[in-house]
Amino acid sequence: MNKMELFIMDIHKIKNSLLIVPLFIQMCAFSPSYVFSQSNLAGTQNNPQTDVLFSNYNTDFRNIFMDSQKSNDVKAPSSVHLHKDWDNSLAIETLDGKSLKLSDANYNITEDKFEVKASKDSVFVLESSAIKQLVFAGDEFVRSKTDGKYYQKIWEGNRISFFKRYAYRLKKAAVNPMTMQKLGEDKVVIFENFFIRSDDNDEMVPITLNKKGISKLAGKQKSEVIEYANENKLSYKEEEDMLRILQYFDTI
Repeated sequence: MNKMELFIMDIHKIKNSLLIVPLFIQMCAFSPSYVFSQSNLAGTQNNPQTDVLFSNYNTDFRNIFMDSQKSNDVKAPSSVHLHKDWDNSLAIETLDGKSLKLSDANYNITEDKFEVKASKDSVFVLESSAIKQLVFAGDEFVRSKTDGKYYQKIWEGNRISFFKRYAYRLKKAAVNPMTMQKLGEDKVVIFENFFIRSDDNDEMVPITLNKKGISKLAGKQKSEVIEYANENKLSYKEEEDMLRILQYFDTI
């Protein structure tokens, strides 16, 4: 085979390869499997969460999400989240009876909102008015009908129920009196406030975890409740012990 014949063969090979490119593009444009695999490039194939948040065809749950935010905004000092990491589950029941399970969720204490990471760059915020109840990281949260805020349910009894709500404060770092410079960084301290809700009223009534708090709640039965706490060596300041005291009070 001479050089001219080899040259002609090479030309045919190049021509054939160029013909394959537009054919591949046409196949991709009309192939459902290829269109679906585009989500795989972002690591979202077969991800129900992505289907809910991004799909143009799935409108069942769009009413429970507000506009997305940039993740940089979520990490700003003005936003305090309950957990440092976002590896948390979130199960939602909407007012119209739909159920949804998501991952990569967190609770924004500052805004009193639940948020879901849609990607590395954005976060979707749940619209509270569309939520009936939800379970976040294994804990049930309810939205009060009176003030519209989220409360974590600790226990539900026959006459009363026990809840808590998260808050935070900024602990200032110590300052060098000579240089007036901070000796460290300010720290965010998350704490809890506790509430009682009676079965005949949706109002959340604050309760202090001490003897005075339970005495006020127990009223005429405070002597019996205090005696039960003393006999069982229960601490009013501990959540688990206070729960046992409240459970006993609910039975008398």
